[in-house]
Amino acid sequence: MALKHKIEEVVLKNGARGLFVHVPGASVFCYELCFRAGNEYVAGPDVQQTAHLLEHMLAKTCKGLETAEAFSREFTKNGAYSNATTWQTNMVYEGNCADMEWDRVLGLQLCSISEPILTEESLQVEKGNVREELSGQLSNHPRTLWQYINRSLGDSIALDEEKIASIDAVTLGSLDEHWRRTHTQSNFHFCIVGDMSGKRAKLKSMFESWQLPKGNGWLAPEQHVYHRGETVSITRNDEHSIEFIFAMTIPRRLDQTERWAMSMLTHILTGTFHSRIYGVARDKGYCYDVSSGAGDKFDGTSDWSFQAQVTKEQAPKLLKLIARELLRVRDGDISEKELDETRQYAYGVYQKSYQSIYDLMCYSSDYFFDDSYTAVDENIKLIDAINRDTIVRLAREFIDSLAWTYGEIGPVSPGETEVRRSLFSRLKGE
Repeated sequence: MALKHKIEEVVLKNGARGLFVHVPGASVFCYELCFRAGNEYVAGPDVQQTAHLLEHMLAKTCKGLETAEAFSREFTKNGAYSNATTWQTNMVYEGNCADMEWDRVLGLQLCSISEPILTEESLQVEKGNVREELSGQLSNHPRTLWQYINRSLGDSIALDEEKIASIDAVTLGSLDEHWRRTHTQSNFHFCIVGDMSGKRAKLKSMFESWQLPKGNGWLAPEQHVYHRGETVSITRNDEHSIEFIFAMTIPRRLDQTERWAMSMLTHILTGTFHSRIYGVARDKGYCYDVSSGAGDKFDGTSDWSFQAQVTKEQAPKLLKLIARELLRVRDGDISEKELDETRQYAYGVYQKSYQSIYDLMCYSSDYFFDDSYTAVDENIKLIDAINRDTIVRLAREFIDSLAWTYGEIGPVSPGETEVRRSLFSRLKGE
């Protein structure tokens, strides 16, 4: 069973809304503060890194603590932690601390966001930090490949090279405009996890009196129209093996039951040494690892993908194995024995999950997307409801989708990659 807790949704007078997750007796206080302020809301592609730079600068200072060193020393003096992340859609500030100082720590975090200290000197420093961060990612081949895969399918995500090129154009004016437009009362969601005893009224007061612009509501995410993607082939001749991704997208979001169903299917295919793809690939010596996963995007779509690092010699064998097993699933070839074993595995995964304060922050994921949340104790019912028809229906929906592509990065050429992509032709009806 999950750690004992109770969820309460709170809608504030200023338009902000969030969740209080009450964990009786908790000695830790955790928070996530979310604004629809990510990269897709910047003024234009020429200043694409505005949101990222603003996130770096807001989380480090506040009035009275006007240097990163002073703010860090005060914030962390009793062991508190904070961080911030900029995604395509959301910008999230997170932190945790001992329960005894929750109001001091949260107060500092709120101050750092609502009273930004934006100077030319600090902007130049953070430009250097962001440039170094992104330059380091240029060697992250899976990340690079995913960016090109998503662009091929119709996403507007920027490549790391484009992000780096946009850094110099960002000005203090760019940061101020983005902050005023996105960091508003009505464009704010929160999730608080801890012992809420005696805290609710003060938390509401802190958020309702927070000095932010009023705003125009919770901003809608950018929508994308996905399509059949061109083959992606990125040559890196200094590598000894290739990284490939086979990705399929459907134009809707999976519900909770469907997410569990896809999780169970990926377990059957790539989850263990006795799984249909990973287990066989390891038994045959095709590759060291191959993974699969299905998930949602903020634009309301979902994807299912397979990914592995493999030598060029073994790649055709592995790709044929993936295609063959997907054809079996599409044809309904899943046994009751496999379902029973996978359901039992899912029960165990659930029993091990949601055992800490930090695990219960999982509620923020759906809530920051569409204001929904499902109690984690409902997972057993969701798992019980999954049958072969559900899994096969979802697999067919992904496999039959026209929005798909295949890509590689490594010592490859476009012609070679195209040949390997063709191994999925029968599966995709081409």
